[in-house]
Amino acid sequence: MELVTTGSVLGTFGFEGCIKVVSCSGDYEHFFSLRKVYVSFPKHKLAFGRYRDGWFYIENVKLVFGCALLKLKGICVLEDAKHFVGASLLVERCDASVLKDGEFHAFDLCLCDICVVGSKVGRVVNVVDGGAGVLLEVVRNDSVSCYIPFNNEFIGDVDMMQRTIELKNEWIMG
Repeated sequence: MELVTTGSVLGTFGFEGCIKVVSCSGDYEHFFSLRKVYVSFPKHKLAFGRYRDGWFYIENVKLVFGCALLKLKGICVLEDAKHFVGASLLVERCDASVLKDGEFHAFDLCLCDICVVGSKVGRVVNVVDGGAGVLLEVVRNDSVSCYIPFNNEFIGDVDMMQRTIELKNEWIMG
């Protein structure tokens, strides 16, 4: 079973234990079809021993203020919900938001080879939010790290079957 991150808990909502979730993909419709989520708590919260990483069943979902409000089974008061702030919500890949043509899950881009005219020049090791857009963290063949904007100006064909990403201009790698 492969789990993918679908959202992060930003805060709480109300007094009945609802958690406020921001979607990683920007899509919120898939939350309505979820029956359960795997909650991965920040390490510092695990030290308190109140909750552990694991599956939580969803009782209710509402969309409010550009985020999803989730009511998890067994979380009934504000104090319990506060423990979830900062946690990541994961789902099975088949339950993740549906991708449109040209969209990719960030983790699928990791470990893809970066190629220029068919020759490997590096490998993607991470995908990060650069504020103005998504950046691929690439380790070049000479073991030096660099960041490449993941946009049409620099990125050509992405072949997930071959696990390759074509780079239009090698100079961007420094």
